[in-house]
Amino acid sequence: MNRRFKDWFKRPLASITKQECLNRFNQIKLDIKKNNRQKNRSSVNDIGEGEAQKAFRYLNAIFNTFIEDDIGDVKLLPKGNPCSILKTKKVRKTLISRERYLDLQKRMKLHEELKASSELEEFQGRHRIKKDDRDLIMLLIHTGLRLEEALNIKWSDVNLDNENYLITNTKNRRKHLLPMTEDIKNLFNRRNNNGSVYVFPSPLDDRKALSASKIFKRVSEEVGFNFSAHDLRRTVATVAAECGYDVSNIGALLNHSQRTVT
Repeated sequence: MNRRFKDWFKRPLASITKQECLNRFNQIKLDIKKNNRQKNRSSVNDIGEGEAQKAFRYLNAIFNTFIEDDIGDVKLLPKGNPCSILKTKKVRKTLISRERYLDLQKRMKLHEELKASSELEEFQGRHRIKKDDRDLIMLLIHTGLRLEEALNIKWSDVNLDNENYLITNTKNRRKHLLPMTEDIKNLFNRRNNNGSVYVFPSPLDDRKALSASKIFKRVSEEVGFNFSAHDLRRTVATVAAECGYDVSNIGALLNHSQRTVT
């Protein structure tokens, strides 16, 4: 909302027109296209389509919250939800799902770099890949957790004695209990004395969770290929499928509500 509609924040909802919504939707796509061209990025969808659609999902929800409200006998939004213009003009396209994941060669390269960073940190105290980078990526590629789920794990939800941990900040709002493998238990033990309520605290304020804003850019540059947190999630699902696990079990691991999502 800050990124795409900050200049509208002080305007009455009813003053925002359908034409303005249509223009802003197209402007978002143009802005992203220009930015991607400068950074030489590609996309499986039309450039900027995903950002524009996400922005208007939020804006549409805000308008829908007040669509039935009135002041006296006058509707707060007498002309309805202006975001409806996108449907009327059929400008929103069906997005193609991303399918990028890390193949064996990339997984091996990533593992080598993470291991090297650990060894250099131990003997020299300096390496471009930090301890937080390494631990977060190892957790994600072992579990398939969403980035926000991993970042918001609190020590109160980690049970080292029973060897399980609870994910409470989930997309579907359904708590997700996971068992610890030996690697994950070692990871939690390594981080257990950080003095914060979070397993991954912010280095600036340990009362807050780590933001991870630059981790994937930094590690991607180090390993020589780009990847995101969600690529690691897709990697877990792909490897599990290759190992013979069925869709139901993979969906349960990823905490999907519906089989079709998996």
